[in-house]
Amino acid sequence: MSRQCQITKKKRLVGNNVSHSNRKTKREQQVNIQWKRFWLPEQKRWVRLKVSTSALRTIAKNGIESVLREAGLLKLTRKKKKSSNQTAEQAAKKDQDSSTTKVTKKTESKTKKKTTAKKTEQKKEKEKG
Repeated sequence: MSRQCQITKKKRLVGNNVSHSNRKTKREQQVNIQWKRFWLPEQKRWVRLKVSTSALRTIAKNGIESVLREAGLLKLTRKKKKSSNQTAEQAAKKDQDSSTTKVTKKTESKTKKKTTAKKTEQKKEKEKG
């Protein structure tokens, strides 16, 4: 996992160190990222997040549930509890992946039916002509 805040999406900044002689060398400024566990009373479970300290202040001000909803990491419906140490981002990805695979399977089956129907029509036309 990258060194990035799951709430604010903050990541490192890249810039230059500039010396007195105006020589420039690359440098990076890392974000102050901390692993933190939060209790979600609505879902009655712990969520482990990688958050920046500025995100911690935002959570303290607005509440964990509203911040997670705004970041798109919290689903409104409660699903089966699989792991208490599962991060909110992993749970959101699983939900998203399962919904996209269902949609792609449906569209694939429809396109297969259409292509087979077209092929049979082309064969009939060749036989006639």
